Amino acid sequence: MRLNPPAAGSYNDSQLGRMRTGSNSQYNHYQLDTIRQLPLKPMEYCRRWVSQQPGRNYRKVCINALAEVTGVSPQTIKDWGTNFHRRPKYITRLLVKIQRLGY
Repeated sequence: MRLNPPAAGSYNDSQLGRMRTGSNSQYNHYQLDTIRQLPLKPMEYCRRWVSQQPGRNYRKVCINALAEVTGVSPQTIKDWGTNFHRRPKYITRLLVKIQRLGY
């Protein structure tokens, strides 16, 4: 039997942090679905997908990785600021979709 998940955004932080097993395993499935729908910031994307390479500037490697997966030029990504805080809003949603595809 598959239950309908609660509406997006209806979980609070304590619910997201709690893990249940056994008869409540469907709850875990919905938790993960909710977390997967959260926007993914560029720095978080880099932490998950870009490895630190000795002798290479991590920020530069991160910018190049973001440029490759988003199709945005590296120069434009540099203009988003040190922590990419001036990025367009659509980028966080795009990164979630890219992550789902495994890139």
